[in-house]
Amino acid sequence: MSFLINQFQDDLVVKMWGAGGSGSPLNLGGGGGYTTFTLPRVSGQTLTLIVGAGGTFASGISGNSYGGGGATGGNSAGQGGGRSALRISGTEYGTAGGGGGAGNSSLANGGAGGGAVGAAGGNATSGNATGGGGGTQSAGGAGGTGTGAAGSMGAQFTGAQGSTAGYGGSGGGGYYGGGGGGSSPSDGAAGGGGSGYIGGTGLINASTTAGSGQNPGNASDPARGTAGLGGATSTNGNPGRIVITDRGTTTTFDYTGSDQTYTVT
Repeated sequence: MSFLINQFQDDLVVKMWGAGGSGSPLNLGGGGGYTTFTLPRVSGQTLTLIVGAGGTFASGISGNSYGGGGATGGNSAGQGGGRSALRISGTEYGTAGGGGGAGNSSLANGGAGGGAVGAAGGNATSGNATGGGGGTQSAGGAGGTGTGAAGSMGAQFTGAQGSTAGYGGSGGGGYYGGGGGGSSPSDGAAGGGGSGYIGGTGLINASTTAGSGQNPGNASDPARGTAGLGGATSTNGNPGRIVITDRGTTTTFDYTGSDQTYTVT
């Protein structure tokens, strides 16, 4: 008699979705990215989990969202969503990028997060303002340009603020965050999406997938629920999610506004 043994059955399967960026009165926020990997079991190891906040729609200037979505520039521009990430002893093992916030101009939808490079934010209709660039594996997305004011450049883990002259959407958080959208005197471009990331030691079956428009990466997975969806017009983006399957038991971590932990037995 012989038996077929799955060599990965004792390891942990991790799925994560970054948060969606918020919409503006005219446009949609970008969807969050998706990252998955199998993590070899180390008993007693503590995993630190960051589940990104959805970008918040607000008329005024706001601070960064949890998980690194950029601060908004005002005038009802969208805020980027935060990244979701798993860390061990301070080392980033995996990141799902957050979507960028929408600009307050027709067609200026937020850039989707995730993948090796986040998507750029949409340009303003007038052509006088450009969207922020997507975060990469080594640098934040470039700030968009504009005749009113430029957006800022993204940084590691943090999306950039949209144009402080108003109307420009902010970048999504990521391994490197998206750039903020620029603005003209009367409208603004969108923020770029944050990048995904795979790192750490010994990861198996690892991949990172970009969102597409308003939709998050791996949107059809039932484990996602509603996580990572970019905001509709004048609507917040949906928060991220992390799902860990450990020896057949699935534990879901949703946004709480602070770091969460999981201890491997």
